[in-house]
This record gives sequence, structure tokens and C-alpha cells, in this order.
Amino acid sequence: MSIDRCVPHIKSMEPKMLHTVIHKLAGEKGFFENIANAISEGLLVIDKNKHILYRNNAAETMLGIPEDFSKLPVTRFLKGVDWETLIEQKSVSARHEMEILYPQRRIVRFYLVPHGKDGHFIVILTDITEEYDKTASRMESERGRVVSMLAAGVAHEIGNPLNSLYLNLQLLERMFQMEDPDLEDAKESLREARNEVERLDSIINQFLKALRPAKLRLEPTQLRNVLEETLSFMQHEIKDRDVQVVCDWDDHLPLISADPAQLKQAFYNIIRNAIQAMAGGGTLTIQCCEADKEIVMRISDTGTGIDPENMSKLFQPYFSTKESGNGIGLMVVERVFREHGAKLSIESAGGKGTSFIISFPLHRMNARILPSAGHFVAGVLPEAETKDDQE
Repeated sequence: MSIDRCVPHIKSMEPKMLHTVIHKLAGEKGFFENIANAISEGLLVIDKNKHILYRNNAAETMLGIPEDFSKLPVTRFLKGVDWETLIEQKSVSARHEMEILYPQRRIVRFYLVPHGKDGHFIVILTDITEEYDKTASRMESERGRVVSMLAAGVAHEIGNPLNSLYLNLQLLERMFQMEDPDLEDAKESLREARNEVERLDSIINQFLKALRPAKLRLEPTQLRNVLEETLSFMQHEIKDRDVQVVCDWDDHLPLISADPAQLKQAFYNIIRNAIQAMAGGGTLTIQCCEADKEIVMRISDTGTGIDPENMSKLFQPYFSTKESGNGIGLMVVERVFREHGAKLSIESAGGKGTSFIISFPLHRMNARILPSAGHFVAGVLPEAETKDDQE
């Protein structure tokens, strides 16, 4: 007879049978505890009041749980988590990541699994400190590389306007040393100097945007609305360049979680590049549809296209196929879509136009687990209990 079938009949068992059942229960308890303590993941069992009923060795080490943990609240060790909401879900929760500082700094990933009918939950914890730190190190290294490239590009870009500004100021100085200066020539030099100052300001602002991108402000977003607003903003430039716009999109596209302002900036850069590539006029086609749990957008032009040898350089800072371009625009485009979890690809050939294909995953509408900083921070030592800890 199995243990689970024996338990309801314990009260009516004879002493000898009861002794056998208890001995078997103790053996199985020890067996499962050995398994739980052998794995590297931390395991907690908590009740509906968030009290810890069980912890394995890995959880004890990760969180600094004392030996006498009976009825201690999990909120004492994993702070900054909306436990009420997680417990009310009564289903496997999404993964969470948080930084804990006691007993030592760790980055821990965890999620909840409902267990039984008594409102108990299993908390599964994984120490991802090494993985997290390696990723952070790679990102910092990449950021340093990009900053160096941007700085070198800025130094190169500002050279010409500074030189022009200096020459115009020299001309003005000479004019005002004359007895009868030509005011029209002076005004022209001033206009050119002002234009160069505006050009410098634009270069510096673009550099700062690329260097310190704003954090995403996510909200339910209809991509069609963002595109329509972008086209409306650019209507005069589109008309002046004799470009016809053809829109082909589904009437009922699902919402995605996105930052409309940053998407608008990305679309603006793509569309502006497209209409500038159609010097003698042409057609800009924008298609948008839902496919395979994604919203797929295609922005195509009938312009000059991009030569194959330049395709791999498009998103590098300060690479541009235009004489007056600086390449920062497409770098910003790539970053915005990457941060939205979207996939970006380009189809082009010299003389045959260019298409930007952007695929937005629909699952981004799920609730975001992490705050903008990237993870929760539990910086209070377990000994410093709060009111919530004393439940």
C-alpha cells in the first residue's frame, strides 16, 4: 500500500503497521531532502501568509536564512516584491530578478509555483550573479567602444563648421577695421556664422542623444497611430520632394507595449532617409500586418538603394551614404527597435530601392516584471525587520 493511501487510515492502524508507515515516511522525507539539498537551485515553500515552511541548503546560503526559520516571512529575505499580487495569481509566475546584498551580493532569479490546495507556493531561486556580471561587463565594454567611436566622429564632424566659423569671424573683424565696411557682406558673414553654429549645435545634440539615450516610457501603443502622426509631421517635406505615400495596413492591429515618442523618432529617421534617397520623387510604401504573434512592418522606397558593400556598415556611428549625413540617425533607429525587442532587417540593392522590415513581438504587452533599473534591490539586512516582516 502506498504512503498517500495509508495516511488517511493512520488512526485505525495497529501499532506494528503504524511503526512501519512512520519509518517509511521518515525514509522518504530524508530521501527527498537529500535530493533538494543536492541541487544548486534554492527552494522555499511558503504558505498563503508568506511564511517560510521549508528551505533547502541552497536557499539558506543565497538568502542567509537562519536555522530556526519557522514561520519567518519570506518578505524578510526577498524585499521589494509585490507578493500579494503574485500569490493572488495562483499560477506559475513570470521570472523575477533582484539584487540582494545580504549575506553577500547576489543577483537572484526566482518564480513562484502553486503547490497543493492549502495555498502553499514553491519559490525556485537561481543564482545568476556570474551571468549577470558578465553581461553587464560586455555591455559596458561595448558602450566604451561606441563612446570612443562617437567621440572620434564628433571631433571629425565639428572640424569643418569650426573652421568655417573662424574664417567668417576673421572676415567680420577685417570689415569692421575698414573705414567704410560693406554691411551687406557683414550680414552675409554673420548668416554663415550663425548657420555653422546651428550645425555645431545639431552635431552635439545628436551625439548626446546617442550617448545618453532616454529610458523607454512604455504604454499600450497602436503602431498605426504612431506612423500616421509621423507622416503628418513630415507631410510638407514629403510633398516638397514629390513623394507619393502608399499605406497598406490592417484596420485592427493589436496594441503593443512601446514608447510612442521613441518609435516616432525611429520612424522619422527611416522615412527621412527614404525620401532623401528619392531625389527626383518616387513612392514610399508602408505595410503593416499581424503575422505569427508579431506585428510586421515594411517601409519601402523606390530610391537609389544601398550597395552590398555598405549594408554591414549602416548602423555604425558616422557612416553615411549621404555627403551631409553623419550616420547617427540609423544608429538611434537600431537601438530603439532593439530596446523594444523588435527585429530589424534591411533589403536593398543599388538602384532598386530599400526596404526596412521591423517585427514587433506581441508578447511585449505582458506586464513588465522589472522596474526601469533592471532589477529589484533588497538592501536592508534581514535583522532590520519591518512591520511587514513581523506578520
